[in-house]
Amino acid sequence: MVSVVVVGPAMSGKTHLCLTLAGVPSTFGQTCSTSYLSIEVNDSEWHIWDTPRGAPSDMLDSRWLAKDILLEADVVLVCHDAQAGSNPMHYVRACGASRCIIVLTRGTSALNDLSYFYDYLTTPAQPGKLVPIVHKISDIFITIAALLASRPPADSPMFYEIEL
Repeated sequence: MVSVVVVGPAMSGKTHLCLTLAGVPSTFGQTCSTSYLSIEVNDSEWHIWDTPRGAPSDMLDSRWLAKDILLEADVVLVCHDAQAGSNPMHYVRACGASRCIIVLTRGTSALNDLSYFYDYLTTPAQPGKLVPIVHKISDIFITIAALLASRPPADSPMFYEIEL
């Protein structure tokens, strides 16, 4: 099983991203608890965890509802929508850069936001590798598979090939 947790600031598109990845029609709303959707990818079970908002400094606090899920997750999707003052790298550092993927959730406004770029370039996921950034839903599964495959065997359950 692969565990994917989605984090980010309030109203950054976390729930919408989770529902879209699972192929469920999206309804907009605010998530107040932690929930997951189970999907099957190439005969392997994946859990997509939707989390409530949380500041990066609060995410490892025992009072944050999704702390244990975050600590156990294989992959962390960090939603970034270019909100004023939002820096996805704060979440990346709090969650561990080697298991994070930044997902640009608000189209061109997130694509054009370079406010965090210096921070991005100075926070490597692994020596010589940057944290992946995706802006298309179709690229997320491929990027997750590549991230899992790049880990040493002890850290990753197995390589998940994605058929498109």
